[in-house]
Parts: sequence; structure tokens; C-alpha cells
Amino acid sequence: MNSDVSDINLLEKNQIDIFSLYTGSKDEYLQNYEALEKLKEECDSLIAKAAISIGVSSMALLAPIPLLVTLPVFLLGGISAEYLIRVGRLYEITKLLLEAFGNEGVKITPRVKTDEGIIDLLIKMPNRQSFALTLRAKGKARVKWREERQDFFVNRKGNKGIKIVKWSTIVAESQKSEKVIRTLKKQKSPLLGVSNTERNKPVIKAFVLLDETKIDANNDPALFVDSGNAKVLRVHSGVVIYVVEKDDLIKFLSLPEQNDPIERDRV
Repeated sequence: MNSDVSDINLLEKNQIDIFSLYTGSKDEYLQNYEALEKLKEECDSLIAKAAISIGVSSMALLAPIPLLVTLPVFLLGGISAEYLIRVGRLYEITKLLLEAFGNEGVKITPRVKTDEGIIDLLIKMPNRQSFALTLRAKGKARVKWREERQDFFVNRKGNKGIKIVKWSTIVAESQKSEKVIRTLKKQKSPLLGVSNTERNKPVIKAFVLLDETKIDANNDPALFVDSGNAKVLRVHSGVVIYVVEKDDLIKFLSLPEQNDPIERDRV
């Protein structure tokens, strides 16, 4: 999915809300299959409207949700392609997690919102470890951390060779996730646990790369850590950030092996 413009806009307008996920009560969110069902309903509705607006045949509406990645930018009563992309990502990853862990193996809460911002997916595993996931893509690109610039960059092939551009979204949104987590802890949110001990546990912040956006293999080898069978990028820029490819997400979230290097961020 070529979502460069969408990602830039989403960072600037980070308060885009998913209509279907509100319950109207504080700390009450749709979770797991209930959330998945609502996301699916919203995706189907938006894709149908988009197909009509751009003249796609009715047969195209029978295609699965990934159809949304082929749709051009559009506006439908104030709903933009950015919104559709965000809903589609949430649906895709929530479905992936539920297929891997089952309804009782994980607690998935999409779009956790405070005055400090929004976490795309708050995940609580059976071992009570929590993860704050940010879901993004940058087209067909490779992501690299540059220590001397304290920022992320992406390399992409263009008509004039390799193009390198800054992608500060990772640092900015990870720092925002940290603020959201602090607010949830201050509010004693049950999303983080039912006891003070559980709520005060560190929350692992991970930036999940989707579609054709991948980790650059030429990153400093010292930045790579193994979690289970997953190799992920670990960067410290004010907060500890893990950069994970979608294909490695399940391995990353799974119970760690003994002496897993990632454990030092969980204690």
C-alpha cells in the first residue's frame, strides 16, 4: 500500500477516531472478537461507499478487505482514505492476533484514547505483559535508524536511484504512546490491570511495519535483538522502541524464551 501521504496526515491529525469502537463509557472499549466484528462492519461499509464513488463494479465489493489498499484517495461525507486505511489496518492485525492466540489467549483493545493521544492497539498477553502497537506503512521501503541523527530514515528505489527520506513518525508516535501509557497508569485504568502492581508494569512500545515496508538489513547489527524466533530492531530515543515487521509480530508477542534479551525492558 502506498500510504506515504496518509501516514503524514495521520501523524498531523492523530485524533482520527474509529466511529464503531465507542461504547460511550470511560475505560469501556470493544475488545477481541467484538471489536473485530465492528471493524469488519465498518470496513465493508466504507469499501462499498468507495466502490460506488469511483465506479467500481459491484463484483469488486465481494473482494476481501485488502481491496481497500488499491483505492485512490477520496472523500465521502468527510471520511477520507486515511480513515479507511486506519480501519483496515486495525481489522487486519486484530484478526491476525485472534487467529494466533484465540479469544482467551490475548486481550486486544483497539484505539485506546486519552488527552495525550491514541494507541492503535493495546495488547495484554496471558503472562500479563502489555504491548502498545502503532501500525504504519511507508510504501515499498526499508527502514533504518541513524544514531548520529537520532531518527529513522527510509530507503526507496526511484527513477533516479535510491531515495532516502526522514521518517520521524516512529519516534514521534512512540513518544506519544509513552505519554498515553503514563496517563492510563495515573488514571488507574483497568486496561492495564486490576492491581497497582499489574498496572505499574512497563508496557512494551512497538512500531509494526505493514505491507511492503521492511526493516533495512543494513542497520547496525547491535540494534537487532531476538525475541523467540523473531528478529526485531530495538532503539533507544528517549523511550525504548521496537520496530517489528508484520510477519514477525506473533513471534514478538509470544512468551519469551529463557534469557530473551527483550526481557530487560519487561522488568
